[in-house]
Amino acid sequence: MLEVLNLGNNKMNDPFPFWLESLTELQILILRANGFYGPIWDPCINFSFFKLHVIDLSHNNFFGKLPSGYFQNWSAILDKNSSQSGIDWLVRNFGVNIRR
Repeated sequence: MLEVLNLGNNKMNDPFPFWLESLTELQILILRANGFYGPIWDPCINFSFFKLHVIDLSHNNFFGKLPSGYFQNWSAILDKNSSQSGIDWLVRNFGVNIRR
């Protein structure tokens, strides 16, 4: 089961990869700094990433709105009361080191 997918900085030039919906265990999704383009929304896709904590879509060529329904499905991102959220979650689960 794939929990982390980092495709950042790979010079990919493609529409948004809607096949990602099949990765239901995904916790971290990084697509930053590629050439992805087009809308992120598709009426047939609901992106139920219930375990997603981190998503980075920055520095691409997407357009349109990110549907609010996506955020309702991404409950792990929105859980402010969880002890498994934010920087602490990254450190505990993936050994991320934060340097200042």
